[in-house]
Amino acid sequence: MASQLSFISNGKARVVNQQDIAFSYPSIINSAETFIVLRNGKQYRAREVKAAPRTEGSPCSPCNERYCGNCAHANGAKVQ
Repeated sequence: MASQLSFISNGKARVVNQQDIAFSYPSIINSAETFIVLRNGKQYRAREVKAAPRTEGSPCSPCNERYCGNCAHANGAKVQ
């Protein structure tokens, strides 16, 4: 089962696969923020970080299509 993290960064909802995260660490200035660095080098200052487990091949409930990681129904999130 692949898990994903959803979060808000720069006012935009985002979703990333946990296996794509190189490391993350909490902000020492703002306890509500976490810094997330992906393996490709992209960095995010994230708020409202939530884990969202997904099973491979599970259908998207709104459209009943097989979930591929780029579902348009990901609550407005941009899937990386």
